[in-house]
Amino acid sequence: MRAAVRTEYPSDDEQARRNITRAAGLDDFLTYRIPGTELYLGMSRRLFAACDQRR
Repeated sequence: MRAAVRTEYPSDDEQARRNITRAAGLDDFLTYRIPGTELYLGMSRRLFAACDQRR
């Protein structure tokens, strides 16, 4: 979904891209590249917090 926002709003329109990203809820998402792999893990901050509380 972030790629779609980047495609629709070029880099010279940074503020518009940020607004759309926030409106779509994409600013509340964590991603992490798993070292030694080509894999990325992603989850919402709310899900991360819920998992962290269960530890």
